[in-house]
Amino acid sequence: MASQYLWMVKVEQTDNICIERFWRSAKVERIYLNQYNTIKELKEDVADYMEFYNYRRFHETLEYKKPMKVYYDSLQINEDNYTSADVKVS
Repeated sequence: MASQYLWMVKVEQTDNICIERFWRSAKVERIYLNQYNTIKELKEDVADYMEFYNYRRFHETLEYKKPMKVYYDSLQINEDNYTSADVKVS
């Protein structure tokens, strides 16, 4: 049981890297550069940044591609692989 718990902790730490990187970028590129008068303004700006980050911002780790483009391309590749496979359903 203990070894299973340690494995789960490692997965959570690895999974957390992406969101930690996102928040670092959001703070440095947007939040720290602006002054917000209300929480609503902050929330709206974060939502705008999320759209920018996922749809318009090029990412070095993705070979300078946009995350949603990479995601949609992977869906198409998976769909092509699935439909071209010789799968028989009984």
